[in-house]
Amino acid sequence: MTISSTNSYIDEIVLDFERISDINFRNKQREVIEYIATLNFKKIGVRGLLNP
Repeated sequence: MTISSTNSYIDEIVLDFERISDINFRNKQREVIEYIATLNFKKIGVRGLLNP
């Protein structure tokens, strides 16, 4: 294996890793947003029941 082909292979691995971590990050963001939205809905829901 030549040095240049090794470098391009490593670049591909790095790009794949960045793409995977980017997808994981976006999924985490969505989970956090959904969690916050659920908490807000519960607060509003409870308040709505207590103070119609």
